Order: sequence, then structure tokens, then C-alpha cells
Amino acid sequence: VEAVQLAAEPGLGATLALALGSASAQAADAINWTGFYAGVNAGYGFGGDPNVHTVGQAAPNIANIAGGARPGFVSLDRKGAIGGLQAGYNFQSDRLLIGGVVDVSYTDLSDKRNVGTVALNGVDHLNNRFESKLDYLGTARIRVGYAGDRFLVYLTGGFAWGKAKSDVDMFGAAGQTQFSGHRDRTRTGGVGGIGGE
Repeated sequence: VEAVQLAAEPGLGATLALALGSASAQAADAINWTGFYAGVNAGYGFGGDPNVHTVGQAAPNIANIAGGARPGFVSLDRKGAIGGLQAGYNFQSDRLLIGGVVDVSYTDLSDKRNVGTVALNGVDHLNNRFESKLDYLGTARIRVGYAGDRFLVYLTGGFAWGKAKSDVDMFGAAGQTQFSGHRDRTRTGGVGGIGGE
């Protein structure tokens, strides 16, 4: 009955038809985000857990750290370029999107610091070099979001891992190496965030 009444009013009927035609065109152009995807990423990163903790492995090193002649704990500020590959799958039902993504990236997140100290004799000046680096970083995450016609907003979270390196070199007053330490380890943790496409 309403359609007959609208059709009886030519101006309103024409407006309604135009609106319906526009809606149909938008529906035909709507993007469905379901499917596999892969790509590359690049950016800049900073932060993390870059502290270097040295306890010493021999009695003289332990005594130097305990007496303040050598720093046992140094905080570094890792930062640098990051880039890698990613792949995932999305499933869209109406406006709800659920998906998973895995990415692995090479990083140049690193920091070096030289710390000068005075030997236990109170005379000799000592140099100590500390370095922290994250070689690579990977994540495996789920995504839950809202899919618009041409945009997607989502929450993401999951598991993260990376290979961290720490290096310490402690030099004597004449520049000779008195202690050198190196540690590689894979670190794991969680990751979360928001995103848009």
C-alpha cells in the first residue's frame, strides 16, 4: 500500500527510486574480506626489555661489580628498523570478521653504551661497553573486527617471540680486555593492539 501511495506522488517516488538504486550500487561494490592474504611490512621500532645484567664469572669480576668498579646493570634503549613477511586468513560473516595472522620480521633494534668507571684502587680509569640487540621478531595472532564496505577495524592479540642478544666487554686501564660476556636467547611473550585497513 505504501508503495502505491509513494508511486502516486511522482516527486517522492523518484527520490525513493534514486535512493534504492544508490544502495544497490553500494552493496554490489562492498568488499568481502574473506580469504588468504600475504604481504610485506616495514617500519621503525623502539623499547622492549633491553637491560643488560652482569654478575661476573670469576672472583675478580664479582668483586669489581660488588665494589662499584664495574657496572653490573645497565639500561639500554633499543630502537631501529624492522621489516618482514606476513600471511593470514580472514573469515567474514555479515560485518563480523575473525582471522589469524603470522608474521616474522628482521629487526635492527639495538643500542650500545660505553660506561666509564674507576678501579677499586681509586686511580685507574676503566671502560665498559654494553650492547643489546633484537635480531628478529615474530607473532602469531588472532584478529576480531568490524568490516565496513571499504574499511576494516580490528583488535588483535596472541603470542610473540624473538631472539635477543646481550654483549658486555670490560677493559682494563691499558685497554686490555678483562671480561667479555655474550648471551643469545629466545624470548617469548604476548602481543596485542588495534589496527585498521
